[in-house]
Formats: sequence, structure tokens, C-alpha cells
Amino acid sequence: MTLSKMKTQNKEELKARKRIAERLRYQRIINDPIKREQLKEKERRNYQRKKEMRIQSLIKDNYYEEEDATNTGDRQIATMIVTNYGKHLLMFNQYVYCKHCNQKQGVRWKCTRNASRGCNAYVIVSSAGIIVKANGVHTHDPPKYHRHNDGTYIRLY
Repeated sequence: MTLSKMKTQNKEELKARKRIAERLRYQRIINDPIKREQLKEKERRNYQRKKEMRIQSLIKDNYYEEEDATNTGDRQIATMIVTNYGKHLLMFNQYVYCKHCNQKQGVRWKCTRNASRGCNAYVIVSSAGIIVKANGVHTHDPPKYHRHNDGTYIRLY
């Protein structure tokens, strides 16, 4: 047997031993009610922390900028808003967009009136917070929102 095969075999045996040890450790935790509760509490804290980090990353840069190609120096600002239901929306040129999907270029935000009014307007925002593309042809008037003191927005009908 060559030296490289022996090293590979030793690595595989080591990995197998680690997996078995981890399974045994997990079984001890599950069988002990105090340790099981501690594990659940730890998982809850981690989930909450990750959830807060996602929200902070959305709100961290509260606006996105787009350089207007025709007029240098003119910037259009898109603002991240939070509704009274806790939903995160993007407000750009008085129109409101909801997150649609992730693409290579960035995150695609579609108009909130896409389903009800058949509006195909969308905005693509890169991970750096730059508006890559904006198709701003809407089939409706911009919705009206009222901003509360706590920073949430309520749509006015």
C-alpha cells in the first residue's frame, strides 16, 4: 500500500470516528432533559441573532443611489421602508417595490401592483447598494404612504 493511500485511509477513519463521537455526544444531550433544554435555548438564540442580522443588513444602508446617465451628478434615491405589518419594501421615485428574487446582478424588486394592476415595473439593486437597472414604466399612479414617528409606513387609500 502506498503512503498516499494510507494517509487517505487514515483521514477517512478519523472522520468516521469523529462522526461516531458526535452522534454519541448528541444522544447524551438528547437523553438529558437539562442539556436538551440548554441546546434548544442556544438554537433559539442563534436563530434570533441571524434574523436580527438579516434585518440590520436590509436597514443598514437605508437608501440606494442611482447615477443618472444623462445628467451627471444628479442622484435618485431609493429608500428601504418598513410597513406597519413589518414588511420591508423599497420606495423609488414615489413607487413601492417588494423583493422578488435574487439574480446575478443583485436583488430584483418588483412593483407591488404587479398582480392587481399588471404593472411590470422593476428595479435591480446590486449587493453594494447601487441600482443596476430600473424599468420604471408603471400602469398606475404612485401609492400614498404616511410615515409614523416610529419609522413605519402606512398606506393611504
